[in-house]
Amino acid sequence: MKTFFESPDRDRKTSGCILCNSFNWKALSLKDLFQIFKCKDCGLIFAYPIPDEDKVLESYSKGKSLESSIVEKQRENGERNFPEWKIKESMFFYRGITEYKRTGNILDIGCLWGLFLSIAKKKGWDCYGVEPFTEAADYAREKFGLNIFQGDIKKAHYPNNYFDVITMFDVIEHSVNPANILAETHRILKNDGLLCVGTPNLNGIYTTSQNIYGKLRFNKLTPNYLNPPFHFYGFNKKNIKKLLNKAGFEVIEIKTFSSFIMNNLIPPSKNIFSFKLLLRKCISILEDYTNSGDRMICYATKKHSSTNS
Repeated sequence: MKTFFESPDRDRKTSGCILCNSFNWKALSLKDLFQIFKCKDCGLIFAYPIPDEDKVLESYSKGKSLESSIVEKQRENGERNFPEWKIKESMFFYRGITEYKRTGNILDIGCLWGLFLSIAKKKGWDCYGVEPFTEAADYAREKFGLNIFQGDIKKAHYPNNYFDVITMFDVIEHSVNPANILAETHRILKNDGLLCVGTPNLNGIYTTSQNIYGKLRFNKLTPNYLNPPFHFYGFNKKNIKKLLNKAGFEVIEIKTFSSFIMNNLIPPSKNIFSFKLLLRKCISILEDYTNSGDRMICYATKKHSSTNS
């Protein structure tokens, strides 16, 4: 008899794929108490079972997240020294937004320590943030003077059609229910507003090459990009567009970039002529050239915004 992991028992599923409602799932791997599946119909990769949303938010409120742990290591004498790659990345995100909107009010969902919003504030934007992690929300308020709501976006009770721009960088893959957060985003975004969603691209060249390597060496896929209970979903350009369309948005552009080049992840102590590092560098250049990087940013507006304004 096949185990649940080998052949999912439909009676144990509360619903199908969040994008296409399909039960046609392929098992990829097992991580701790979670199975990693891929929907054969739309390509969405996800962890199962999905835990209770309140428990996840409670965990994040205490700082139990991957990025919180990373930034926590930067603490020195009570001050947070953001790594150079993080500042560079935030500037990159900001420049992308200014191609569509130059000024107004902006909400960053999952703003963490407020670095991105601090850049926008210096440029004259009216900045708001939502962050479940209590310490990070307090820091963003005290350090940068930002208007931060600590908690869940649905409990912030912002007015309808309020924000010119809403951003969520590395948030959607952490969300237990992406449809809920996007529904609230749709409600509070202006009819001519801009939504900007950043998330890993699981069809990027580097990610694909990792999968091929895992299949050849270990005879199984090794989706390291999904790390429950921190990451629950993994998207590519096609199905992130489907998710946003389903939530009432029209995607106007999807850009990808290489996190390796963006974040300059070659350790200074390593030999720069190492074959592995040179290979990764070459893949990164190819990713940028073909718009097939391991990270992507989706720019979207409300559907039929011109008729609603």
